[in-house]
Amino acid sequence: SISANRAILDIASKHREDFQMNIYRMGRNAIEKGSRDTWTIQPPALESIAARIEKDKPQMIGQGRSRGYPLEYYQMMFDPAERDPRGYIIPSDQPDFLTAVKFANALIKTGVTVHRATEAFSIGEKTYPSGSLIVKCAQAFRPHILTMFEPQNYPNDFEYPGGPPRPTYDNAGWTLAFQMGIQFDRLLEDFDGPFEPATDFIAPPVRTVPSSRTGFYLDPRANDTFIAVNRLLNEKKEVIRCERPVSASGKELPAGAFFIPPKKGVLDILDRAARELGLPVFAASSRPDGKNIRLSQPRIGLWDSYGGSINSGWLRWLFEQFEFPFQLVY
Repeated sequence: SISANRAILDIASKHREDFQMNIYRMGRNAIEKGSRDTWTIQPPALESIAARIEKDKPQMIGQGRSRGYPLEYYQMMFDPAERDPRGYIIPSDQPDFLTAVKFANALIKTGVTVHRATEAFSIGEKTYPSGSLIVKCAQAFRPHILTMFEPQNYPNDFEYPGGPPRPTYDNAGWTLAFQMGIQFDRLLEDFDGPFEPATDFIAPPVRTVPSSRTGFYLDPRANDTFIAVNRLLNEKKEVIRCERPVSASGKELPAGAFFIPPKKGVLDILDRAARELGLPVFAASSRPDGKNIRLSQPRIGLWDSYGGSINSGWLRWLFEQFEFPFQLVY
């Protein structure tokens, strides 16, 4: 390992100008591709063309190396509706915009430029609210942007017709926008608007808690809601899970929303979550109907082994991120 590391440093120092120029060229090429129509040929497109050829059974044309199927079958790969996007818009009015902000910050960490809308704007017939996030593809890290937004297509690879699939080394998805449940629009045409680049990590919006004598609701579609719920339960506050959809502060919340009666100390906990996390808190005009569930803090024992366990490590990270109390059990 030491020899390999030294070899890398040695060749990088001797050919530094070549490496620097190549990095520049890679970035420039990515910007150029993001500024015009391009296509990334995916396996489903090739399978569709193969099925069409099998159905039509066309005669091959040409001679020698020029011999092939008629041009129309190759043109199927370049359907205008299937071209690569020029950029993505992440609306700020989605139910879990806080997770979308985390996603955008993950892109910023890797060198991607993210813009933020300073006011409401329209693209075609759709209007987006102020604060929406914009990721344009005409930038140096375009390949990474596409990987974070676009679906991955794993080929149908079987040992024999009708047999089992071949075992894979890495068959997990890595489209981060899908894994985080981000709502976004793909823009196939170039677009612009009242956008400003984020010069640092994007902070969640600072919110305030509305006054209410009846109680408060939290939206279950926002991941950070569970941080607030755990904080409330840790302080022995009453939290009720709603069986039916509810209306609060002019918003419709789905079944599973959390209702918190306005008891002593509740407002302080919710106010902290609103300010620090940007979590929206909704004022209740009435208590929830139906057979609702009063929550209690579960006792969680997390298995681990001396020397460490990958599965336990990931679960521990998840518990810590959302403030679930737990005890390690070796």
